[in-house]
Amino acid sequence: MFRTFRFNNVLLLLLCGLFLITCTKDLNLDFSNTDKKLIINGRFAANKTFKIALTTSRNILDPESKIERVSDAYVAIKNDEGKILEVLQEYNNLGLYVSTDSLKAYQGNTYHLEVTHPNWSGTVFTASSSAPEISNMSIIDTNHVFIDNAPALKVGVLIDDLHNLNDKYVFEVELKEKGVLAQLMIENPDEKDVKIFGDKMSPTRLFLGDANFNGSQKNLDFFTKQGIPNDTSQVAGKGITEIRMMNVSQELYNYYKSLEEYQLAQKTIGSGNSSAVRVFSNIKRSGVDNGLGIFAGYNVKSLTYTY
Repeated sequence: MFRTFRFNNVLLLLLCGLFLITCTKDLNLDFSNTDKKLIINGRFAANKTFKIALTTSRNILDPESKIERVSDAYVAIKNDEGKILEVLQEYNNLGLYVSTDSLKAYQGNTYHLEVTHPNWSGTVFTASSSAPEISNMSIIDTNHVFIDNAPALKVGVLIDDLHNLNDKYVFEVELKEKGVLAQLMIENPDEKDVKIFGDKMSPTRLFLGDANFNGSQKNLDFFTKQGIPNDTSQVAGKGITEIRMMNVSQELYNYYKSLEEYQLAQKTIGSGNSSAVRVFSNIKRSGVDNGLGIFAGYNVKSLTYTY
């Protein structure tokens, strides 16, 4: 009886295989009917003009599919009353829509984005955010040190927090010549105010909320070993590192948090620890929260370190 059962299972698998071969023998896969999604990337800084980049998504099932810039879109910035402050103009047909110098984001103000395009007829893409305040008394300082006999950059930060509860700070260090974010290490591993999302061992961003130091000052020290050569005299003036202290909107905080988690998920694909992570988006498609991209404000103090 056992042999009969086993034989029947093998026969069933063979028949299924023959069926699949027959059905797919002359099958031509057509990816042309796969709808491309509009991706909106608009991170705006206080006291700066607006820049909104529009691209399409690519179909991962189609090897010929590409991310494309989106031209000829209607991109408008509105105020809280729904009044259009400016319709942004596209720059050199690059899918980048830029406001004039007369429209800059003022800290504390809320701005609303509206985007339409003929390729997505009948769909209105919207989002809202604001740029928080940041104190002029906040300070970034650096020092060239050695950790485990290897050169490193120590970053010392003084946050002069304003009396705005729920300020959210994000720190990152960009290696400008490589166009990547450096991995960071906290000096005090028992630091209670710092949150690390994603890869705990090599984060590229540090997150702080002001729940424990609202309206007062906060010191933070962290390090990066990346981008610091053993002999700086050999590359004098060629290395540029930008250290950024950002007070970010809730939307941008959620976006950066999800990016850290997404990058960790990409590293662990195929392992038992991997899980699907969706990058946060506040873009709404005709009032529904299922768009792609980000429209979010921030305020920043930065320091450029050159070696």
